[in-house]
Amino acid sequence: VVPAQIAFQRGTEIWLMNADGSNQTPLVTTGSNAAPNWSPNGDEIAFTCVQGFGTTDICVVEVATGAVTNLAPGGRDDGYPDWSPDGQTIIFSSRPSGGGDDGLYTIEPQAFPPAPSLFFDQAGTDETDPVWSPDGLWVSYAGQTDPLALPDIYVIHRDRTPPSRVTTSAEWDDHPDWGVGP
Repeated sequence: VVPAQIAFQRGTEIWLMNADGSNQTPLVTTGSNAAPNWSPNGDEIAFTCVQGFGTTDICVVEVATGAVTNLAPGGRDDGYPDWSPDGQTIIFSSRPSGGGDDGLYTIEPQAFPPAPSLFFDQAGTDETDPVWSPDGLWVSYAGQTDPLALPDIYVIHRDRTPPSRVTTSAEWDDHPDWGVGP
């Protein structure tokens, strides 16, 4: 089954197109935007946004209307959002805007007001590019324990038990994504 539409980044904009490449249409054209991620029900797309000048934030656009909501404005550099399979939570990486370590945060976009909540942050380690497992019980992410070291892939349970390093490579391991298992 081919999905009805593909969201993608074109320059600094978020665009939609049909799976065959037809009907390429801009959806978000203001600000600087990246890393679109569909909600499980297909009604919204979360993405990394810069509205104006300054920090990167997590925004959500309603596909039907094009209305954009900034879920976590200002004060931090946020990126790489990923929806939980139930559509209730978005996980993303975040760091203080003046520098420092990346950590993993969650936000419930339907809450009012939405407020980021720390999911996991190990001191002295960058945790980036988080993705939920298809069952919503696990998160995989890229972790870098030393600024001079290359990142490895880690897995952590939703209950936040200590993570497990699942790669140790002499290469750059980054941008994990879950498949559906046997």
